[in-house]
Amino acid sequence: MILELPPYKFDSSLNDYPVDNEEWSAFIMNLLEKLRITSDIQKNLVIYEYLGMALRTARRFDEAELYLSKALALSESPSKKIQNLIRLAHVYQWEKEFSKAKALFDQARYLINENDISEKLKSAYHQHLGKFYFDQGYMGLAVTEFELALNIRTTIKAPQDQIESTTLSLIEAKKKWPIVLNNIVIRRAQISDAEAIHNAHMESINEICVKDHTSDEIRVWGGRTFDPAIRLPGIQNQFYLVAESNGIIEGFCQLKTSFKDNLKSAHLFGFYITPKILKKRVGDALMQLVFEYCESENIKLITLKSSITSFGFYQKYGFIQTGELTGLIREGVMIRCYPMRKEIK
Repeated sequence: MILELPPYKFDSSLNDYPVDNEEWSAFIMNLLEKLRITSDIQKNLVIYEYLGMALRTARRFDEAELYLSKALALSESPSKKIQNLIRLAHVYQWEKEFSKAKALFDQARYLINENDISEKLKSAYHQHLGKFYFDQGYMGLAVTEFELALNIRTTIKAPQDQIESTTLSLIEAKKKWPIVLNNIVIRRAQISDAEAIHNAHMESINEICVKDHTSDEIRVWGGRTFDPAIRLPGIQNQFYLVAESNGIIEGFCQLKTSFKDNLKSAHLFGFYITPKILKKRVGDALMQLVFEYCESENIKLITLKSSITSFGFYQKYGFIQTGELTGLIREGVMIRCYPMRKEIK
């Protein structure tokens, strides 16, 4: 069964709306009639999906939730489940039920991580997650998701209307995000970034941290070889951003969330930039995105272990030292760092 939604447009809030309300009403009535006369499960699945999408666009949210829930229940493949999780999440976010929407996006992300999912569907996930943040006013986070969606869609040569939709979303989000970066893109990381992230990490240590740390520290800390097993879990499961200049990754940050004693906290495992983007406000942009993410997740505490080089940077953003200079031992050498924390009100 092949169906197609009637024409629709987007407004500056990135919400789609019918071009012709009567045409959409007729489309919905036609689908309900098809549903009445068919008993084929696969045909019903398609009808449920299109009814859900059409009813959402028509702002009939209770009915949209009903039919998309039915579609999700009939979905068998991981890809089909992801599609309908995203669609149902879209209904919840329009109803301002953001916690429900977030739970569905988390389920979709788990399925993406555990299965061989097309780049096309991954781009749709990040596009809709960007809209999820946009609708809550988290414009920086929206930008990072739209940037990744655009990166994927451009790479796979997606249909022009999809590229234009993402471009429009990115333009509208950037209008509302106060941070302006010249020729630098900050986006969510993807697994194909892993080795480039490692290279930027090592370059930052060898070129920037070298002035404050001993040669032995730099050797064991900045001389590590790339290990996918170390990088990939963080990219898949944590808040992980990359900063690109001319299409090359020149920085990243990595934040891991945890629960302890009824407190949701996060640890900043990595925050590095190379000399190529130093003093270009990238560090400030990344830190503001970390704070924005913590606000969105209701995280009240951030901890980290600062290099000697970065200590003053973190102090500027309200982090306080919580212990003496210490660190991990690698190959018999201590890599010195300051334990720090910041409470978020």
